Amino acid sequence: MYNGVGLRTVRGSATSGHVQKNLAHQPQRPKQDYQKDMEKGMSKSSIASRKPNKEIMEHQKKRQIELKLMEFREAMEERNWDEDEIEAKVAEVRKKLMNEELKVADAAPNLNETHAMAAEKERETKKFAR
Repeated sequence: MYNGVGLRTVRGSATSGHVQKNLAHQPQRPKQDYQKDMEKGMSKSSIASRKPNKEIMEHQKKRQIELKLMEFREAMEERNWDEDEIEAKVAEVRKKLMNEELKVADAAPNLNETHAMAAEKERETKKFAR
């Protein structure tokens, strides 16, 4: 017997009585809940603590305008408009949308974007501070 492990006597066991440690045994580690860790890292408080980046917000607005223009262009191409007419019309609509966007700059921010959420949170905290 070795540290309380093994046979008391090797007689009749057809073994030499030599005791080895089990190399295949791995002690159980406490399981980590990765989902909760990820949720903790992605909480709204961490998003709201970031400073809003005006350039990114402007870029997102421009992307939305260009998306609308591409849809408009495709609709005109389906109706078999001349390419020069399409270019002129798209330029006209682009100018109109850009002017509207400047007028309505912060009227309805998209709160699905992190920078827009941060800007809204910043406005809210300034409002409460007053």
